[in-house]
Amino acid sequence: MNKSNYIAHEIFKLYGCSCSSECPKVKSEDNLYLIGLNYRGLYEDDYCTFWYLNAETGEQTSDSWTTAGACPYFGSYLRMMVPDAHEAGYISDEVYNKFVNDRWNSYLDSVVHDLTNLPHYIPDFPVVNMIGRELNLPVMVNRGRKYRGAGTLLELVKEQDGPWVYRNRGYHIVAKVLGEDNVIHFINPAYLDTDEAMKAISCQLTAILETNPEDTEALTSVYPFTKVNTNDILDEKQIKYNAFKESKMPGLLDWCREKAPEKTEEEIKEWAERIFARKYPAN
Repeated sequence: MNKSNYIAHEIFKLYGCSCSSECPKVKSEDNLYLIGLNYRGLYEDDYCTFWYLNAETGEQTSDSWTTAGACPYFGSYLRMMVPDAHEAGYISDEVYNKFVNDRWNSYLDSVVHDLTNLPHYIPDFPVVNMIGRELNLPVMVNRGRKYRGAGTLLELVKEQDGPWVYRNRGYHIVAKVLGEDNVIHFINPAYLDTDEAMKAISCQLTAILETNPEDTEALTSVYPFTKVNTNDILDEKQIKYNAFKESKMPGLLDWCREKAPEKTEEEIKEWAERIFARKYPAN
């Protein structure tokens, strides 16, 4: 995301309440202007948190409203939105620019945090900068039964939980690690030691931050960390699948020959392949 898009679409948001048309269009007597709000409609009562920018001091403040207490009416909390107030001249360029720059820098810090901390569980979200990205990060696998030793973390993927939670199916994170045995293993991210690699990544990201980047692509471009050729490399799931197929196909070929003796051997093989793929899909 670039800085312009972040300022335009991520800072000034009214979550849970489309009340922008109700916001005043005049100068605030208290010098407070609305940054955003978060409206929550719960079972019995409604709640809302408001964030403001003080046009005089540049300080940020917040306030709360709820139907559960003796609060003033909702509209009394509304103020002219910060971008509108800046455009109207009620907020100086100095105060406005410092505010948006501080927010942008804080967002860059959050991206750096995401890029240097491997998520172990779905509740670790949002860590979208790491999930599904080509990483190629040197790691050590120090726990688990599938594989231990040095490897390369290729990617973190989100997989659906098994059918045992059919009524409330969730997701978990799996690390695809290329081991020294030239096989791709699927490993719990909690079993990975990435300390040494992350030190190098952190140094790179710190240097990038010092250039005041205008786009997060400057940060996310640190991955892939190394070049890895995975052509012609099988993963452990494919190896198991191939072994299962090899054990099943002779019996399936015999069944096909018995059911259609008039078919050629080539036709029998094609038929058996179609049956196997339909009955035992690879994914």
